Parts: sequence; C-alpha cells; structure tokens
Amino acid sequence: MTKLEKALYYAKKQASRCSPYVWSGQGQKVKNMTVLRLAKMENSGANAGRVMKFIYNNKQRIDKYSKVFDCSGLIIKALIYAGVLPEGYDDTANGLMHNPLFTKIKFENKQPGDLIFKVEGDKAYHVGMVSAPGMVTEAKGRAYGVVDNRIDSVWSACVRPNYETT
Repeated sequence: MTKLEKALYYAKKQASRCSPYVWSGQGQKVKNMTVLRLAKMENSGANAGRVMKFIYNNKQRIDKYSKVFDCSGLIIKALIYAGVLPEGYDDTANGLMHNPLFTKIKFENKQPGDLIFKVEGDKAYHVGMVSAPGMVTEAKGRAYGVVDNRIDSVWSACVRPNYETT
C-alpha cells in the first residue's frame, strides 16, 4: 500500500468502526474508556454525557478496535499510520492547515487524501480528509462520531500532505 492508500484506509476504517468523537481524542481505544476518563477529556459534563449516549446507542457497531478521536486527532493518526507524520505528532486543525510541510492548493483541485478545513477568518476550526470525489471522512461531532459525508459549502480550504517522501 502507498502512503496515500494507508492514510485513506486508516481514516475510513475508523468510520466503519463507528469510532466516537471525543474532545482531545487521539486514538485511545473505546474499550479502555471509563466515564471518569471521558469526563476528564471532554470540555463539559454535558458533552461527556453526549459521548456516552453515542457509545450506548452504537454498542452493536463499536468493536474492540474502535477508538476515540477529535477532528485533528483522526487526521493526525491517519497520517502517522501512513508514515507522513512522526509518531507523537500533535496539532490542531488550524496548525494542520498552516503546516509548512503541506502544500496549500485551490479547493476546487482537491483529491482523495487532501485535508480540507472549515475556516472562520483565517483560522481553521475543523479538519477532514477527502476520501473520494465529493466525500470527506471526518470526526464530525459527539452525536455522529467518525463518518463519511458529502463535502458541502462550509468546507473552504485545502492542503496536500506529501505522501511521496517521509
């Protein structure tokens, strides 16, 4: 598998595993999550409750390999898995958008493997990975988890990681 194929595989696999969205989630296994640990990771008790509800409602689809992610955590883990970013790398959606190792490209030129962003002003607040023409894999939110979605008009910026070198 190429680095691009590995990154796409990893991200899409998390959607198929019904991986939950958790604030500051960076690939921790769901099976190792306790209510207390979720509450410490989340930014409010109400949000921790929303995550627990998502896990309960999807207990038939969540398997022993399912992991928790926030939006940047999902993308970073996919790029680490592919060998594009080093183990232990950590950043935000905005940091990924401005990473000097990635090439900024016109949004209309996006391709599978490119990172796309929801931006307010010049700051990215959400990131996903183009998974197929017109589709994005993203850690969407506590009520949705990691999903494959259609790319809509709220996505507006794009960068291309270098899948050719280490």
